[in-house]
Amino acid sequence: MMKIIDKTVHYRKAVWLDPSEVTFESYMDAVIQNASDHAAKSGTWQIFKLNDDEEATFVVSRRLNKGIFAQIVVFNKDSRAAIIPTEKVSTGPVVDEMVPPEGQQFIEYQIFLHIIDDSIFWISHNKAPRDSTVQTLLDRAWQSIHPGAEPLRYV
Repeated sequence: MMKIIDKTVHYRKAVWLDPSEVTFESYMDAVIQNASDHAAKSGTWQIFKLNDDEEATFVVSRRLNKGIFAQIVVFNKDSRAAIIPTEKVSTGPVVDEMVPPEGQQFIEYQIFLHIIDDSIFWISHNKAPRDSTVQTLLDRAWQSIHPGAEPLRYV
């Protein structure tokens, strides 16, 4: 039996404050290529900081016939997750916390992007972040390959 899950697709169009012939897709293509090169060379994901608590990484990216598909995973480094036993009823405390296994992190939420020229389509999983959070996430990804660069100037 198939389970149906409702998702909301968000759409934004990058409108450049400084007119340019460069598209948002070309900017993100550079970020994704850099992340792919980093993973191929080091065998680790390229991590970039979103804010004081959260970090993120691109874990999947593909160039499509039209545009780019990317998956960004956001996590709180070394955060614990609540767990509950489901195999056996316990008479003691039911809910407990666990730390992530060595070399792994628990996912806070994920963003799935499809970028075509200056059009940005995205859905989320585990959390519904605000548009400004997604814009910040994309800006931080850009700044991760251009340290000290100004955020992209688009609305």
